[in-house]
Amino acid sequence: MISRKLIIYSFFTFIFFTGCGFNYYFNAGLKARNPKSKIKYFTKAILKWHPDNGEKNKLNVYTNRGISFSLIDSNESALADFTTALTFGEDSSTYYNRALVYYKQNKIKNAIEDLNSAIKLNPILGEARILRGNLFKKTGNIKRANEDFKIADKISKSDSPFNAGIKFYNNELYDKAIESFTNAVNINPNNVTALNMRGLAYIQKGNSNKALNDFSKAIEIDSSCIDAYNNRGTIYASNKKYEKALNDFNRILELDPKSPEAYYNIGMLNQMKNDYKSSLLYFSESIKYSQKKPNDITYYYRGYSYYMLGNYKEAVKDFSTAIKINPANSLAFSYKEKTNSIINKTDTLKKY
Repeated sequence: MISRKLIIYSFFTFIFFTGCGFNYYFNAGLKARNPKSKIKYFTKAILKWHPDNGEKNKLNVYTNRGISFSLIDSNESALADFTTALTFGEDSSTYYNRALVYYKQNKIKNAIEDLNSAIKLNPILGEARILRGNLFKKTGNIKRANEDFKIADKISKSDSPFNAGIKFYNNELYDKAIESFTNAVNINPNNVTALNMRGLAYIQKGNSNKALNDFSKAIEIDSSCIDAYNNRGTIYASNKKYEKALNDFNRILELDPKSPEAYYNIGMLNQMKNDYKSSLLYFSESIKYSQKKPNDITYYYRGYSYYMLGNYKEAVKDFSTAIKINPANSLAFSYKEKTNSIINKTDTLKKY
């Protein structure tokens, strides 16, 4: 059986590109060891936050500052930060960390409510199960406590085959990966990440039907699993079930309105239907939200949409950007030459 001890506060580990603004101070806060130093840096990050940094990052920085306050027993400040963080979106770790503070204050009812929310968002958050089990036990609800401890034990045991599956998958040993992920799911049927990874392994083996079943099962368990929606939507698109694919990608945008992957995929759906004007809009949104990590493929396909619409100068710009990001993008090279040839012929005809 796993230990019933409370889990130590865990910081978010989202590392962003450094700079002179929000990202710089956020990273400095993550790296700092002293809680008071962390508070100082996270406070500066909050002041430097800009809408371009995204609301998810604002949620993260308030959560991390809240954790820092809790480490020096400044519990009211911690609660205020966790509550503010949750105004920018629901997050299982934020609920869990706020529950820990409520537990320290002996506010058992509040703690259990937050743990309920955390577990609803992330059914395999083992530490939340353990803490809720301890609280149920403390209030005399032994049956509910044992249920949580049992599930937490399954989650812990499923970690070993899951980690083995990741290693097999990364080494392209997909049969062994499927076997390991299956073992993880057998131990804990609610292991959404194992289901999603097994689905990816099935795709590598060419079994899209089994992959589709795994992604759908993951979504049934966790309706906010963005990876599963993305992967299922991709299968639907490849099977020309465009409406189902669009529904999945739109669901991602409901969960994360600034997802560059979702905008890209919807752009591709529109391009498949020869709706190049719509594809332009979605590719542009994808590029807008991936400025820190630009993708040559998105620029290439936006360039292709411009090309099909006869806007050759804009097409060349995008093909050039794609090549700059990835000099090995042969399609961008080919279409850039083809487009320049059309432009040159057009200019020659104009002279005559």
